[in-house]
Amino acid sequence: MKESLKLIFPAKWESLQIAEDLFSTISKNITTDSRTAYHVRTVLSEGFSNAYLYGNSNLPEAIIIVEMCFNSKTFTANIINDGRGFADNNIKWNEFPSGDDESGRGLKIIKQLCDKLEYKRIGDNRFGIFVEIKLQKEEEKQKLI
Repeated sequence: MKESLKLIFPAKWESLQIAEDLFSTISKNITTDSRTAYHVRTVLSEGFSNAYLYGNSNLPEAIIIVEMCFNSKTFTANIINDGRGFADNNIKWNEFPSGDDESGRGLKIIKQLCDKLEYKRIGDNRFGIFVEIKLQKEEEKQKLI
């Protein structure tokens, strides 16, 4: 059975803590593996923070949409913000910065924790990141056989 959830947040500072609390609860309930749950929570949190920081959070009507879909094997999430995203901040689309640069650090973390990461502009006024995390790792599959 596949479960899905769509959350729409105002792009406001106050939404960061609310989202973090929801992501923590969701991640604990979609897998029994604590490491994978931590990865899911971290990816959602970093993605949401990027959407807030690089979206049009200065506009009163700006929103951040988080769409999640999961089953026993896979978790996917789309995090979409109003605005053109981090591309406007001179981050190269195919590279992540190294060192202690704050800009791009969250995407580097997301890339390391996900099995799949895509990001793109959606029209002229939206930007999204699209992630996939396998909930059932290869070693767990072997134990079931």
